[in-house]
Amino acid sequence: MIVTFWNGRSSPALPVVGNIARMESAIQFTNEDSWMEGGIRVLYVDDEPALLEITRIFLEKTGEFRVDTSISAKDALENHSIPSYDAIVSDYQMPEIDGIAFLKIIRDQFGSIPFILFTGRGREEVVIAAINNGADFYLQKGGDPKAQFAELTHKIRQVVLRKQAEASSRESESRFQQLVEQAPFPITLNRLDGSILFTNKKFLDIIGWTSEEAPNLKNWEKLAFPDTKFMVEQLNDWKKRVAIAINEGRTIEPITLPIREKSGEERIVEFSSVLFRDNVLIIGYDMTERIRAEKALKENAEKYRALVETSPDIIWEIDTQGIFRYVSPQIQTIMGYAPEEIIGRSIIDMIPEDERPYAIQEMKRVFSKGGPLPLFQVPVRHRDGHTLLFEIRPSLSEIPGNVEGYRGVAVDITERKNAEDALKRSEEKYRALVETSRDIVWEIDSKGTFRYVSPGVFTITGYTPEELLGKSLLEFVSEDRRADLMQELTRYGSLKRTQTPIEIHVHHRDGRVLTIEIRPALTETHDEMEEFRGIAVDITERKNTEEALKKSEEKYRALVETSPDIIWEIDREGKFQYVSPQVRAIMGFTPEELLGRSIADMVPEEIRPFMMREMGRMFSMEGTIAPFEVPTRHHDGHEMVIEIRPALTGTGDQREGFRGVAVDITERKRAEKAIMDANRQLKILGGITRHDILNKTTMVRGYLDLARMEVTNPGTAGLLENVESGLLAIQSQIEFTRLYENLGAKAPRWLSLDSVIPFSQVPESITLDADVMGVEVFADLMLDRVFSNLLDNSVRHGKHVKEIRVSSRQNGKDLVVVWEDNGIGIPTGNKEKIFERGFGENTGFGLFLAREILSLTGIGMKETGEEGHGARFEIQVPNGGFRVS
Repeated sequence: MIVTFWNGRSSPALPVVGNIARMESAIQFTNEDSWMEGGIRVLYVDDEPALLEITRIFLEKTGEFRVDTSISAKDALENHSIPSYDAIVSDYQMPEIDGIAFLKIIRDQFGSIPFILFTGRGREEVVIAAINNGADFYLQKGGDPKAQFAELTHKIRQVVLRKQAEASSRESESRFQQLVEQAPFPITLNRLDGSILFTNKKFLDIIGWTSEEAPNLKNWEKLAFPDTKFMVEQLNDWKKRVAIAINEGRTIEPITLPIREKSGEERIVEFSSVLFRDNVLIIGYDMTERIRAEKALKENAEKYRALVETSPDIIWEIDTQGIFRYVSPQIQTIMGYAPEEIIGRSIIDMIPEDERPYAIQEMKRVFSKGGPLPLFQVPVRHRDGHTLLFEIRPSLSEIPGNVEGYRGVAVDITERKNAEDALKRSEEKYRALVETSRDIVWEIDSKGTFRYVSPGVFTITGYTPEELLGKSLLEFVSEDRRADLMQELTRYGSLKRTQTPIEIHVHHRDGRVLTIEIRPALTETHDEMEEFRGIAVDITERKNTEEALKKSEEKYRALVETSPDIIWEIDREGKFQYVSPQVRAIMGFTPEELLGRSIADMVPEEIRPFMMREMGRMFSMEGTIAPFEVPTRHHDGHEMVIEIRPALTGTGDQREGFRGVAVDITERKRAEKAIMDANRQLKILGGITRHDILNKTTMVRGYLDLARMEVTNPGTAGLLENVESGLLAIQSQIEFTRLYENLGAKAPRWLSLDSVIPFSQVPESITLDADVMGVEVFADLMLDRVFSNLLDNSVRHGKHVKEIRVSSRQNGKDLVVVWEDNGIGIPTGNKEKIFERGFGENTGFGLFLAREILSLTGIGMKETGEEGHGARFEIQVPNGGFRVS
C-alpha cells in the first residue's frame, strides 16, 4: 500500500510506504511557484536611493531573490502590485507615510504578506509598534554591511518560508480531509487513549456498521472485538506502543488483529499508526485475502516441496552458467551425493570426462532453443564411479524478458535403457529365430487375413510370404476343415486363454495335402473381433509316423496279448507296471492282481534277497542280459519254473526298469531232468560196459602175444596181426564213446586260443607259428581237442609238412581263426567228407569230433585249402562269441 499527499499543483510530495512511518513529516507542502519562476520576489521601500541600490545588489547576488525598489510607501502602493510579492522590506523613517503606517495599510489591504522593518532607528517603542501591527521581523541598519545583508537575506528567506508553510498547512488540512474521506483503506484519527476523533467511510465498511448504527463509534472496539479480554489486552498493548514511540522517538510498530464484521465474518486487518499533532493517525489494511493467499501459497509451497522432496526423480535448478542452485534430496538415493555436495558445482562436473564433449553439445542444442525445451538424454557419473543415463526434462527459469537459468526433472533411465537395449537384442534374436524357424510364424487380423507370415512358409507350403499377405487363412485350408477352424478360433477368443493346438489340412503348392498344427494366441480384441498370432507346424510326417506307430502298436499289442508267454514290465523298485493276459492261463493270476505288486512276491521267500541283488546288478549292466530261471508258484500253490528273458528300459543314468518275456519252462525242466536221469544211467552203464570190454580186449591181446610166440607159420602170424588190428579198432571206438559222452557235459567258458594250441605235441621237424595272442572264444572245454586233431591231421596226412601257421582275422562281425600247413592238401572231392564220422584211413573220428565240439557254441569249421598247396581250415566264430584284448 502506498499513500501519497501532494498540494495538487505540482509533482507528488514524499510518499509513505507500508506502515506510513513518520506521516507527519510526509504531510508537508511547498509553494514552489516563486522559485520555479525565478526566485523570491521582494519589494524594498526606502527614501534613500543609494541604499535601495546597494540592498538590491546584495540580495540578487545570492540568486534566490528578484528585488524591486520604491522611493516611498506611497510610490509603492501606487506603482507596484503588492500581492505579487513574496515579502516587503521597508524603512521606518520615510516622508508622508512611515514604515509603521505602511505596515498597517499592507495588513488592512493585502493580508499577511511577510513584512520586515529595516531601519536605522532602534528605539524600543518602534520595535513594539512594529510587532503589534503584524511585522514579521525587525532588523536594525548599521554595522558590517556583509553581515547585515546576510542577516537580511536570512530573515527574508525565513519569513517567506514560514508564511508559505502556514498557507500550505491550511490548504493541506482541507486536502487531507478530502483524501482521508476518499481513501480506499480505513483511516482513523485517534486520541492517545485510543478514542476516535475521526474516521472515514472505509473504516465503517470494513467493520460492517454505519455511523447511524454506531454513533461516534464510541463502542467500536466492542463491535469489532466480541472477546472483551482480548479487546482490553490489545488496546493496552497499543497504548504501550504509542507511549514508547513518544518517549523514545520511535515509529509505532504495526499490529495485525482479527476483526469481527457485523455479519459475523472475521477479517484480518493490519493497523499502522503515526503520531500526528498530539494525536495518532491510524491506517488499516485489510489483510484477509492476502493472508488467505499467503496461507494457500504456503500450503502450496509445502505441498510442492513435499512433492519435490519425495519425488522418485531428481528436481534441479541451475543458473545460466550451469551452476546448481537447487537439487532435491533424491539425488543421494540415485547418485550417492548429498544435495549440499552438488549445490554450487557445475553440471559438467557430473558428466564422465569422455562423455563431456557430446553432453556439452547436446545441452547447447537444447538450451539455445526458445519456448518449450525438448527432452534430451545425458550420461552422468555416480559417486562410486559407475555411469548412469538420465533423461532431462528442462524448462526455462525466467522473469519477463530475462532468462535466469533452467530448472527441471532428471529421470534415471539407466534400467529402462538397459531393458530397452536388452529388448532390442531380444527382438533381434527372436526375429532371427522367427526368420530362420522351420515352422511358420503368422499373424492374422479379425477377418482372418494374413498380416505377417515368416519365410518358413515357403519350405512347408511352397508359397512365399508375399503371396499370402493380404489373403485369408481359409483360402489355404481344405473345405472340410474351414468351419471347424472358425469354430475353434471363436472358442479361443471367448475363453481368452491358451487351448490345445488345432489341426487343419492345407494344400501344398504342388497339390499335396499337408497336416498343419496351429497354435494360436489371442493378441487384441476390437469391437468383439479377435486378432491372433501363433505358430503353424508341419506335422504331416509326424501324423504318418503316429499312424504307422498306431498300427504297429495294435499289431504288437495283438502279438503280446496272444503270445503263449507272459509279457511283463517292472519299474526300478521291481513293481509290475504291465502284465499280459497270458499270465492267467500260465500262473492263474489276473493282470490286475499283479499290477503294483513286487516281482519278488512271485518267488520263494528264501531266494528273494538274492533276486533283488541280481536285479540291482543287472541295472548297472550294459548290453544284452542273459536269460535266467526262477522258481515260482502258481495261484493254486503248485511249483513252477519260469525262464526270465529281461531287457533294461531307459538309457544311461535314466534307467526306468525292466521289460521282457516270462516263459513257463516247468514241463521242459521236467523233461530235462528225465533226460539227465536217463543220461546218468546210460553213462553209468556205458562206463561199466567200456570197462569190461577194455578188460576183455586187453586179455585177448595178451593171448595174441603168447600165440605169436608159439606160431611159426607165416600165414598164421598174419592172421594174428589182423585179429590184433580189429582189437585196436574196438579199443579206439570204445575211447571215442567216452569222449563223445563228455561232449557238452560242462558249461562253455571263455578260453584263450593261445592256451589251447598244442605246442608240446608238435614234432621237432615241424615249426608251428601261432599269432592269436589276446584272442578269446566262448567254447566248450574240449576246445583243445579240436586243435590236437588238426595237428594230428597235418602230421598224419600232410606227408611232408614242415610249417604250420595259426592266425585270426575279423570278417564283418565274425572272427575267422585259420589253421594252415604246407603239406599236400586235401583233395577237392574230400573237403566235406573229411568231417564225416569214420572217413579216412585211421579211426575217422578226429575231424568229426572237432566240428561237433565247435558246434556246441555255434562255431563252424570248413576246409578251404588248395590241393597240392597244403590244408587250410577256417574256424568261423560268430559275433558275441569272441573277444579281443
